[in-house]
Amino acid sequence: MLDYKSIFGNIGSFAEVITGVLGIAITVVAIIVELAATRYTPRISELFIRGRLNISILSFYILTCILGIWIAVLQSEPPANWLVILVWIYLVCVTISFVSVLPYFIYVFTFLHPNNIINRLEILSKNFLEKTIENPAKILSTKPNFLITIEQISDIGLNSIANMDRSLGLSCVASLERILMHYFMLKDRFTSEWFKLDERNFFGFSHHSVARIEESRTWVEMAIMKQYEFIFGRAVSQNRELVQEISNDTKEVALVAIRRRIDEATELIVIFFNTFLRISFNERNQYAIYNIFDQYRSLAEEVLAVDEDLPLEIANYFKYYGQAALKVMPFTIVIASNDLRMLNEKAYAINFSKRDELLDIFLELDKPPESEAEEIGFRGVRKSQAILAAFYLELGEKALARRIYQDMISEPLDRMISIRDEILEVKGERFWEVTDRWINFDYVAGERREKLIEFFSWFEARGPIAKVES
Repeated sequence: MLDYKSIFGNIGSFAEVITGVLGIAITVVAIIVELAATRYTPRISELFIRGRLNISILSFYILTCILGIWIAVLQSEPPANWLVILVWIYLVCVTISFVSVLPYFIYVFTFLHPNNIINRLEILSKNFLEKTIENPAKILSTKPNFLITIEQISDIGLNSIANMDRSLGLSCVASLERILMHYFMLKDRFTSEWFKLDERNFFGFSHHSVARIEESRTWVEMAIMKQYEFIFGRAVSQNRELVQEISNDTKEVALVAIRRRIDEATELIVIFFNTFLRISFNERNQYAIYNIFDQYRSLAEEVLAVDEDLPLEIANYFKYYGQAALKVMPFTIVIASNDLRMLNEKAYAINFSKRDELLDIFLELDKPPESEAEEIGFRGVRKSQAILAAFYLELGEKALARRIYQDMISEPLDRMISIRDEILEVKGERFWEVTDRWINFDYVAGERREKLIEFFSWFEARGPIAKVES
């Protein structure tokens, strides 16, 4: 039998110990949560406090303390049966309180792991979307909460760049992509009230811009893509992997928008592709341009079979940005020319209805060089055009190859011969440094190599001074 008199005599000591455990738990947790909130996002505190398991554990500690107080007050001699049961319950609660301290701290650290925080914010944002569909009356509360949540994911991404935490930044970008993909699946189910905007939710936008976003029903797309822009602007000079991930995700989001025929979203995403290019130019970051052009071209290739106009629009942007960067970063136009060459090859392979217009854009890319730096870019363009001509000759399309020849016919023979020799000197398909594409732009092999020699022989046949044919 238990000595209940001794137990009653030590109830106060038990209560002090449990209160101490509760105080230590609250103190440690408060410090850890505050540090995490300062480093990542203030929303962590709110998420933690509202966590069901956290509420349950802290409530258990508090109720155990209260139970000890009531037992001390209600003790009797001899103890009543109900009081004996209450004492047993209290002893069990005291034991659980001690045993649960370590698992509780493990739970706290797990909860505050940044990837878990991102996942919680992502789930929260998706829940806001779904709650709005289920109950449109909640729009006034869910819309600003949704915006705040994606901004907090973005804030974590921005902080990850400052802290050189690459994996965390990649998780943020991927999370924003999943949210937008989820939204595309639900977009048709929202009422018109969802697409109405409060200018206070879009700081930094003019009244006209807000009206345009509202009219096109793209405020969610704009909000998420702006977070991409903020992260990209910070990462472009510090985090290559993040630049690559944003480029990849932007393409994937665009493809989903195209497949679902969300034309306004597609137009907006193309604009952001151009914005990323402009940021890269301003930062003089060749690596970022290299990656963005790669994904941009890949997007154009994917839509050749479903859209006649978008590939031409993207090709014109390649021409524009390639020529715009010619004076300061001549290799940019070399990248643009090779991507346009690959796009033309793909267009021919699938019998794209506007492949002639696409070829015209490619042939308009070259500009007479005015400096030594521009000469580098110009020669790169001519190499790409010559390789495309060899591609056409390999397929028996001599007329298309002649179109390219006519565009290049006024070039001095010595320049064309040197360009030919530079191409033929490239023996390896893979570039000799680590790049995302792992290709050598000037590599030509097999029968196409023979056709390239045939193409350049047309210039040799004309002599040292080429004249434009009538």
